[in-house]
Amino acid sequence: MIGIDTMNVSAFDLNLLKVFAAIYAERNVTRAADKVGLAQPSMSNALSRLRAVFDDQLFVKTPGGMVPTERAHALAPSVETALAKVQEAFGAVRGFDPATTKASLTIAAPDNLTLRIAPELTHRLAKQAPGIDLRFRAFDKDAALGQLDRSEIDVALGQFPDVPPRFHLRDLFEDRFVVIARAGHPAVAGRLSLKAYCAAGHVLVSFRGDARGAVDGTLARLGRQRRIALVLAQFGLVPDIVARTDYLATMPASIAEALAPRSGCTLQPLPFAQAAWTNQAVWSAVTHAEPAKRYAIDALLAAAGSNGRA
Repeated sequence: MIGIDTMNVSAFDLNLLKVFAAIYAERNVTRAADKVGLAQPSMSNALSRLRAVFDDQLFVKTPGGMVPTERAHALAPSVETALAKVQEAFGAVRGFDPATTKASLTIAAPDNLTLRIAPELTHRLAKQAPGIDLRFRAFDKDAALGQLDRSEIDVALGQFPDVPPRFHLRDLFEDRFVVIARAGHPAVAGRLSLKAYCAAGHVLVSFRGDARGAVDGTLARLGRQRRIALVLAQFGLVPDIVARTDYLATMPASIAEALAPRSGCTLQPLPFAQAAWTNQAVWSAVTHAEPAKRYAIDALLAAAGSNGRA
């Protein structure tokens, strides 16, 4: 650990690591003090001691809050790992009973993965660990890893091509795009053609609100384009809208196969080749060290039909 494994640990107050982690997460000394249960003067004193130990300002006060220095950013993963190891050790001593534990797990996920996983996960925990509460929240791919670092969320679901080694990563399941259309749509009387696909109006789900999806790059390479008639921020309403229009929608098969039949929609393969992808779960070392949260994550992986790697 940078700057930690070389110090005299026997003379170091490990509570200072909690102070560091709280200020790093909150970017505010007052909120950090509330988080660790210290009075404001005690928190300021602890920060002074941290600065002396590491011979660095660590956090610089600005109008926007306490900004970490480069040294603080470098230390943060090591501090998180150290706290996780301590927590893991104490958790092992206390023991863990899923039937009686009280905890919560906050999950950031796009709604297609929430729709796919939440019903089975809720069912499993209600039977096996009824005291573990679930908190699903909106997914922001650009912010997810920072939210994990700051313990704002416990686990994120999505696609993560570049995950630092301080995180735990698990593949969930492979997914692919399919097309849904209303029953009796003239374009899908037989096999959907590329010409008919491009001629139709399309419903697009875009978390950023733009009118360009993953398949539009493929169409451009084929010298084609489609008209985006409607942009939504969630998948849940798509089948109901498609069922009442001549619009088509391109959706992940994992959710389309569950939702489309309820609205009387049919499923068709894409009329061109499009790469599949793997959905993943990522969580921090701190979350991994908490027995109740790890139990809930294991249940999540099972609910998703995980066959990936740790």
